[in-house]
Amino acid sequence: MAVTTAGTEPKKRGANGSIYLYENAEGTRDRFSSRDAAGKQSNRRGFTSPTAARRERERLMGNVHSRKLRVSACPLVEYWELCLPRRRPYLEDGTRQDHRRHGELRILLELGEKRLTALNSPVLGDWLVELSKSGVWSPKTLNNALTALTVCLSHALDEGLAPANATLRAPKLPVGHL
Repeated sequence: MAVTTAGTEPKKRGANGSIYLYENAEGTRDRFSSRDAAGKQSNRRGFTSPTAARRERERLMGNVHSRKLRVSACPLVEYWELCLPRRRPYLEDGTRQDHRRHGELRILLELGEKRLTALNSPVLGDWLVELSKSGVWSPKTLNNALTALTVCLSHALDEGLAPANATLRAPKLPVGHL
């Protein structure tokens, strides 16, 4: 397969280190192709020079090879439904029911459609603040929901579906003196 470079003969794919030229309304730009740790191909576009594209590709590929960058299309709701039954032998019935209930009432309603890789500390902090502002649940209940989410995301991290467990950096709500 041939790729046309602006003003030159077609050349073979990858002949320039996966850096390609293309035209848009702003002129000639560079893009690069890469694969993540799972083998999924993606493109980054809009670089003003081949050098800028090459540097970004090298930085990105370093993160891919060190497993710092993970791409997952798996939404939390899908993983939650897989994770909870797997945890059954390790949890007491009451704990398992609490985790299921936290998922139904607090976690999945707001965060369920987000990809595992999109869950980060600011997103989780905003989620906790919004639930707290509603006044429906106590801070202790919301912290328990955060703990249930921590368990789920820890397993996603172990399975390579998430780059980090963002719940470990999300601040818990103050519960006052009990």
